[in-house]
Amino acid sequence: AIPNSVTNIEYSAFEGCAGLTEVFIPNSVVEIGSHAFYGCTGLKLLHIEDGSESLNCVLSDNSYPSHYADYFFMDSPIEYMYIGRNLKNFTFSYDFGQWRKTLKKAKIGKGMTTITKSLFDGCYNLSSVEFSNNVKFMEYGVFHSTALTDVTLPNGLISIGRASFTSSKLENVKIPCSVTNVGVNAFSDCAYLKSVYMEAVIPPSA
Repeated sequence: AIPNSVTNIEYSAFEGCAGLTEVFIPNSVVEIGSHAFYGCTGLKLLHIEDGSESLNCVLSDNSYPSHYADYFFMDSPIEYMYIGRNLKNFTFSYDFGQWRKTLKKAKIGKGMTTITKSLFDGCYNLSSVEFSNNVKFMEYGVFHSTALTDVTLPNGLISIGRASFTSSKLENVKIPCSVTNVGVNAFSDCAYLKSVYMEAVIPPSA
């Protein structure tokens, strides 16, 4: 585990550490440099501790391609991911990252209020996601082309972004009454979708 005294993980800090199997990032860390865990071919578990302060992506002038944060874990066969706070200045793409092929389970912790755009896009083996009820917003394409079949969205969720579940294997979904926006194509091309349960808003008694 990275000690609580650490606030920054620099560019390529653990690059090429093939024997590394687990990474626990404490909430003291507020910045992480690109390629920080590039080439960690044994890494299977990532835990980003709950926290109120976002984890900020800091790009090096040498990073390539500069706008893809997936290069943090480019060669890592991550199977389980816990994300306990918001990710700032991270950009994800289904084209990049070995972990998109291996991720099976994810958990969204208490400090993440917005699920970052395309975070799990293309994780076609991702079949299980747990949400904290602190999640308010899901940005574009967060679960596009995943293996999720049943999803109970968190109480308190306000917005489901565009293409959030497009082309997933979703069969059943429960949408809480707190949701005020369902984006364009949020559930398009969900060929296996059988039921959508939308919670009714119960008016206050007179």
